[in-house]
Amino acid sequence: MPHQSSNTAEVVTLSLGVASMVPASMDQAFEDIVDLADQALYQAKEAGRNRIGLHGLAPVTSRAA
Repeated sequence: MPHQSSNTAEVVTLSLGVASMVPASMDQAFEDIVDLADQALYQAKEAGRNRIGLHGLAPVTSRAA
């Protein structure tokens, strides 16, 4: 798609931050997934135009000894 008013690119570009996680609790899920997606977006932006940043976390578990 042409982007004639841009000083940096002739076409529209898109950078995405994508995150996934398996939350240990529902209290953790919302704030953490938004934070991870934000971190991924900034990674994508730092890498250049038309990039996707990915971030993910494994579930947090604890074991009783």
